[in-house]
Amino acid sequence: MMPAWYERMNRRERVLSWIVAGTVVVLLNLWILSSLLGALASAQKEFATRRSKLAEQAVYVKERDTWTKRDEWMRQHQPVLKNPAEASALFFTTCNGRRRSWFSKMLISRLTATIPQRCEASLRSPAGLRRDKRESNR
Repeated sequence: MMPAWYERMNRRERVLSWIVAGTVVVLLNLWILSSLLGALASAQKEFATRRSKLAEQAVYVKERDTWTKRDEWMRQHQPVLKNPAEASALFFTTCNGRRRSWFSKMLISRLTATIPQRCEASLRSPAGLRRDKRESNR
């Protein structure tokens, strides 16, 4: 049996009520599906990040001996720094020692050298040589 309120509607009102009810159901289903798909996507993303972390940890476990040796070497050979000024001073004293790379030589010479020394240091490298030739041609 049909309810009395539905029987009192004419045909046009009944069609309109079905359209409105159908639209509400469709919108409700879309909202539920979008929330479920969003939860599924976030779960997949979290699963992928956890899987990559697990793979990374497996590599660390395989290379554990290497990392413990490196850590031991760092503790034995690297000094403990207390502030940035000490680190800066230590960098300059280390770079002025016997083992200096070309980059550290150039960095030290450019930061601490006078103008004639800078020109001399720039002539040691091919890049400095090209730059000095360009400046002399001007």
